[in-house]
Amino acid sequence: MLSLNNQMKPGRDRRMVPASRFLIVNGDDFGLTKGVNKGVLDCYKKGILTSATLLAGLPASEEAVRLARDSSLSVGLHLNLGLTPASLYKDAHVPFIASSVEHNRVYLIWLLSTMKDQFRKHLLDFFRCQVEWALKRKIDITHLDTHKHIHLWPPVARLVCIVAKEYGIRAVRFPCEPFWAKGALNLRTRIPLFVLYVFGILTRRVLKRAKVKSPDHFRGIINTGWWSKKRFLETLKTLPDGVTEVMVHPGYREGLSREFTRLLSSREREVKILTDPEVVNFCAENSIQLVNYNHVLE
Repeated sequence: MLSLNNQMKPGRDRRMVPASRFLIVNGDDFGLTKGVNKGVLDCYKKGILTSATLLAGLPASEEAVRLARDSSLSVGLHLNLGLTPASLYKDAHVPFIASSVEHNRVYLIWLLSTMKDQFRKHLLDFFRCQVEWALKRKIDITHLDTHKHIHLWPPVARLVCIVAKEYGIRAVRFPCEPFWAKGALNLRTRIPLFVLYVFGILTRRVLKRAKVKSPDHFRGIINTGWWSKKRFLETLKTLPDGVTEVMVHPGYREGLSREFTRLLSSREREVKILTDPEVVNFCAENSIQLVNYNHVLE
């Protein structure tokens, strides 16, 4: 169990109550578009979102940095291939990486990271470039995670842990959700969730060996793109003791394209869910303490 700092979400005026369930609500893809930025900030200021992970080097990323700084939003870094532009990485081997991950071919990334030393080298350097981009903008990076959860494959997890240790980042997301978790009855999601769960057994050892911290539990993969208010409340009702991270993707459709994401209308639905008074009040009334990575990983 992680050591816990008994603090409420910044800016929340709520009566302190004893709690055994601690909740991080993390908005992924911060910086993807201005619409996503606005959705994340709305959920932070008006709802239960407590953290976000930033994409480096995109046109809307600079705005996201400013918004995070002005609002004191806790921010991690969303390491990725295919979203952050290759121009951030000045090595001549960018085409090798870019062609390998065209259309987010996650299994190809895993295969190449297992078989090719050179691919791992360039992948590691590209991750470093993303971290350095954020640090140059004076972002206090609370944790690292990856787009499409590519670091649940042990060879990639080792690279993420190397980057975390090099830059003094103390936490890495462990996105291992039970494949039997309640959620959308969707085989396109259930089957990958089973694969990720199996990989997670091996990856947990990598994270433990690297002495990086992670929340105790994770939820959100099974419902990505399928969140409803009912499903979200059911997730809250069944939170286990300890620290749980719930991954969400709030935002507005402004600037979004299927070229970059399959999540379009679902993002606006998530904004409504995360700012719904019933959802906000449920946490307060059921001793679920809203925290972020800074609060729980000290």
